[in-house]
Amino acid sequence: MKKPLFITTFTITTLLFLSVLANAKKFYQYIRPVSATCIRAIDGDTIIVNIAGVKERVRLIGVDTPETKHPRKPVQYAQQRTSLEIYIAQLQLKKMGFDPGSIDGKWGRKTSEAVRSFQKSIGIDVTGGLDSITYYALQSPKAIVTCRQAKVEMKLCLKILAPKSQGGMAGTASNACEEAFQRCESECENTDLIYDYDSGSYVSTDNTDYVDNCSDACRRGKNYCEDESSDENCYEFKRACNNDCPSDFFDYSKGEYRLITDAEDQCEDACRSGERACDSY
Repeated sequence: MKKPLFITTFTITTLLFLSVLANAKKFYQYIRPVSATCIRAIDGDTIIVNIAGVKERVRLIGVDTPETKHPRKPVQYAQQRTSLEIYIAQLQLKKMGFDPGSIDGKWGRKTSEAVRSFQKSIGIDVTGGLDSITYYALQSPKAIVTCRQAKVEMKLCLKILAPKSQGGMAGTASNACEEAFQRCESECENTDLIYDYDSGSYVSTDNTDYVDNCSDACRRGKNYCEDESSDENCYEFKRACNNDCPSDFFDYSKGEYRLITDAEDQCEDACRSGERACDSY
C-alpha cells in the first residue's frame, strides 16, 4: 500500500520541479543580457539607448557627474559659480551635515543633491542649483536663524537680508532675467524626445528645429522680462515665453513639419523653469 503512495508523491514532485525549471527558462529570456547602442547623452549620467529598435532612457547609478553634456556650456545648475565658490559651498554643506561628496570645487550630482537637501531643510525653492539666495544662506547660517525667529517666509526674508552682490532686493532685474533665460535655454537643449501624436511615436530633436524655436521663446521671454518692473518681471518672462512656444517643428530627416506634437508643452515647461530661476534670483 505504501509503494503507490511513494510513486505518486515522487511523480508529483518531479512534475513540479520540471514545471519550475521550464518557467525559469522562460523567465531567463527576460533577464538575460542584451546589447544596446547609445544614441544620445542627456547629461553626465543619463543616456538614450537603442535596444532592438526601441529607445529607452537609462540613468547610471552611483556616479558623480556634471549636470550637462554640452562642451561649450557651463555646468547646468552650478549657476556659473567659480571653483572657489563651489568649494566654499561644499565646505558649508559638509559643516551643516549635508554630504556634497568630494570637496574639490567641482560641481557634480552629489553636490547638487546636497544642495537640494539643504534647500528643502530651510524651506526655499528646491532646485538643486547654487543660486544667489541659496549661496547666501550657506554663507550666513545666522540669517536663517533670524528669519525663523521672525517667522517670515524664508525666501523673502533671505532676499531682504542679502546684500546686492548676493541677490538681495537691490539686485538688478536684468540679472534675474538672464538667470531665467539661461535656465530656460538649458531645458530646451536637454529635451531629447518630442511626441508626435500623428505617428504615435517619439521623435528625436536632433534633426529638428525644436531647440532653436524653444530657445527663441526663451529669448523673447528675457526681452519682455527686462522691460518690466522687478515685481512683475518673472511672471512676464513666463507669459512672453509661453506665447512664443512652437506647437509644431520641422523634421529635417523627413523633410516635413510635425504638426500635432507635445512640443508646446515641453517648451512651456522650459518657460516655467526659467520663471522659477528668476524668482529664486
